[in-house]
Amino acid sequence: MTIAIPTNAPAWVHDLANVAEGAMAQSRRMGQVINALRGEVQALKESPKRTGIRYIEDIPGTRVPYDLLVAIPIASGESGPFTQTAVVSADGPFVAVERVLTFLSTYSFQVLAEGGDRPIFNGRSFGRYRPTHSACDFLDAQGGYSHPVGAAAPGTGLFSLVQSNQHSPFRTMEWDGTIEVVAAGSGLRRQNSPVPSSIWCPGVGGVSQLPTLDYFAPTASIEFTARSNHINNPNAGNIQALVGALPYLDSQYDAHEGITYTAAVPGADTADTITRLPNGILVVGYRGFRIIQTQGNAYEG
Repeated sequence: MTIAIPTNAPAWVHDLANVAEGAMAQSRRMGQVINALRGEVQALKESPKRTGIRYIEDIPGTRVPYDLLVAIPIASGESGPFTQTAVVSADGPFVAVERVLTFLSTYSFQVLAEGGDRPIFNGRSFGRYRPTHSACDFLDAQGGYSHPVGAAAPGTGLFSLVQSNQHSPFRTMEWDGTIEVVAAGSGLRRQNSPVPSSIWCPGVGGVSQLPTLDYFAPTASIEFTARSNHINNPNAGNIQALVGALPYLDSQYDAHEGITYTAAVPGADTADTITRLPNGILVVGYRGFRIIQTQGNAYEG
């Protein structure tokens, strides 16, 4: 807006008009700022934060890398279900970024020795981390071998025969199964049906990144349930029908677990002197970070 002033008006009148025009322009600018502030205030009123939802980035506290895991014993001859619970401590929430999975072999075997003693030995896979699904078992189709190994002269003719349908070393103590996760208390499931281990974590020893950050509040309980598709080192095939030859039906993984016999076995109908105990531990959980909080900055979410 411009104020019309006669050309013959005194100079002080022109100066006063200029001051008035500047004041009106400043007033218009202030009005624009006020309208913008009103819009921001209205947006804040309608923000999810006003409804009790808070962004993880806004939660106060110190970020610390953290792995939240459970160890689930998978006993010999059992397929589950097996359940373990992890509890988030009260000093801050846990935010999951990736999920992880591995299987630890605790394979051992018991031998009936002369005199009735039954010593227990660890298998070769004992203490080793094994694959968690057979989809990546690239040794499963590997051609086997079948040849006797004779005893040193003047031995008794003792030999060990490994059949081609036994030779799949990747499979010994290899776990296949499904996994479910439930946030106890809320009952909020993380899947609509059990997740196969082949897609829980692809590959061998890989991790699976979550599509979004997963928030677990302080003191939250996270329940993991695993079900095995098969028992550890399951019996298979008809090798026991080979009368007069080793091994027994239970011994298909003996060559890979370092197991052999201390005396000749006359036939497949002779009682086996070895008891195999393919136990293992399934380790499953999440990688992420904790938000460590003090009493002054704690957030109940």
